[in-house]
Amino acid sequence: MKKILLTAIVILLTANTVVFAQSTVTGGASSQTGGKASTVIGNSGNGGPIPVLSNPLKFKTLEGLISGLVKIALQLGSMIAVLALVWVGFLFIVAQGNDSKITAAKNALWWVIIGIAILFGAQLIMEIIKGT
Repeated sequence: MKKILLTAIVILLTANTVVFAQSTVTGGASSQTGGKASTVIGNSGNGGPIPVLSNPLKFKTLEGLISGLVKIALQLGSMIAVLALVWVGFLFIVAQGNDSKITAAKNALWWVIIGIAILFGAQLIMEIIKGT
């Protein structure tokens, strides 16, 4: 029963991910593809126009790309850090005075603090480099 249910869920989740090929652009200097205008230049030699690819990213420079990646890493890392702090709190509660478990929870807390420092240190280093 579980196998059938899992198979049904996988089919339902992947059913709408069918990819269709882009139709060939014919004639004109520009055409509408996917809601974005793309300019067509030249000829491919076999009678069909050559479409110009547009940049799908919102970043125009390498600096912008790195800045965006660090921002995403900081947002995801902050969420993970909050969950890790909750987990460490849970470890302290479960320890109930057991010295070895309290030591393990303290070590986990230090590693979470080090991870948070690395996250914000990366942001700080990026801002310092960007300012120069």
